[in-house]
Amino acid sequence: MLLYKNAVWVDKLQRRNYRERSGEGFRLLCMRSRYSEDCGLDILAAAFREVSGTKNISMTIVGKIPVEIAHQIEALRGIEKVSFHDFVEHDRLLDMIAEASACVIPYRNVPDLAQIYPIKVLEYLALGAVIIASDIGGLKAMITDERNGLLFKAGDPRDLARQINRLYENRKMRDSISENARKLDQEFDCRVKNASILSSLEKLVETELR
Repeated sequence: MLLYKNAVWVDKLQRRNYRERSGEGFRLLCMRSRYSEDCGLDILAAAFREVSGTKNISMTIVGKIPVEIAHQIEALRGIEKVSFHDFVEHDRLLDMIAEASACVIPYRNVPDLAQIYPIKVLEYLALGAVIIASDIGGLKAMITDERNGLLFKAGDPRDLARQINRLYENRKMRDSISENARKLDQEFDCRVKNASILSSLEKLVETELR
C-alpha cells in the first residue's frame, strides 16, 4: 500500500500574475462550498466583531450557509464591511485568495474536520496567502505556526481575534508568512506525486514480468 497526501498543480497556481496585495485596509476571507455547524462561522463572527470596531478590517464569506446554521452569522448581517457569496467561479476565487490579507479556517475540533487535509489549504499556500487556522489534526500537519501560517486554539474566538490583530499590526509578519507559504514541500506538488506513482507502477510491472 502506498499512502499519498493531497497535491495541487503548484506551478500553474504560482505562475498566475497577481498584483501585489493592497496596503489599503485589511481583508479577511473565509470559504467553503457548504458550511456545517462545526465549520465555526460563529467563532469567526465573534472574532470579527471583536477586532473590527476601531480597525479598517473587512471580511468576505464564500459558500452556502444552510438555514439551520444561519443564526451563527446573524450578528454580521447588515454590517457594511462584511459580504456574503453563495458561489464564486474558481478563477475569481483564486483572485480573491491572492488579494486577501488573510484566509481564515475556523473549524471546530471534531473528528470529521480534524482528519481532513483540505485541497484549498494547498491552494492558499501556493498562492502565498496568509492562513489563520484552528489547531486541529490535519491543518496542523500542513501549517507550521508563525512560519507558513498562524494557528489559534480551536473553538476560541478570542484567540482567533488575537491572531488577526497580530497580522493586522505587523505587515512584516504577513510578508514573511506569505513568502514561506509559497515554498511548498514537494509532497504537495502533483508532478512529484504523479512521478512517484508512475515509478511505483513500473516497479510493480517489472516484478510481475520476472
